[in-house]
Amino acid sequence: MTIVGYNDNIWTDINNNRKVDDGEKGALKIANSWGANWMNDGFIWLSYDALRKISTVTGGPGGPDGTGRFGAIVTGMVFDITMKYDLNQQITPKMVAEFKVNHLKRNQLRISLGISDNTKEVPDITWFPGAIDLDGGPYDFNGETNGCDGTFVFDFTDILLPDSTERKYYLGIYDSILDGNPATLSSFRILDKDNVQLAISNITNNNLLVIGINQGYAYLTYTFNTNINNVPPIAKPVFNTHENPIRV
Repeated sequence: MTIVGYNDNIWTDINNNRKVDDGEKGALKIANSWGANWMNDGFIWLSYDALRKISTVTGGPGGPDGTGRFGAIVTGMVFDITMKYDLNQQITPKMVAEFKVNHLKRNQLRISLGISDNTKEVPDITWFPGAIDLDGGPYDFNGETNGCDGTFVFDFTDILLPDSTERKYYLGIYDSILDGNPATLSSFRILDKDNVQLAISNITNNNLLVIGINQGYAYLTYTFNTNINNVPPIAKPVFNTHENPIRV
């Protein structure tokens, strides 16, 4: 579920006395992944008070010490994503990484992006997005336990070095536990938005990168140019792991 909005004026009659009491106003708007057939076209309102272990409303559910009541968000943990925004210009990514990965237990999987010069086998600069970072429980990407592919797009922009130098651009795959359920990367490519060019790895369904209890990298050798009409880049795809670099 995702918190997509709030309204400080929505009223929930928490103690059922048909009066607006202190602590009864305000709710978060929640979107569920189950689609428009769930609740109110896929959304529901969650009162602020429901987030608390102990209700602040007189006569609210649960005892004065919180007996018989739980906060609506398990462990109270919420992931916060801040969107980039500028009033004077439209902010769009300069380069993105698109990849397809499979893992039976997403709480064992961490994804990173990185950059280095051509002499290295591992990144000099690394970014760890919070979206896939050893969280989500022992479930695959659709919340089940059968294993499924997930296709994701991450933004390279904040770690780019726009000096028209050929560099290696990495997708890092880390699997935290060796239990017979490795991470499998089946495709990786980058899109240079200014030059409208793709650099595509030769990692395919017949040439997978499989990682179990270690850190591995897929990377492309690529020249990022800041001008729009530059010569189209040439991708030189390879992949490796820390322990045993492999050039393909």
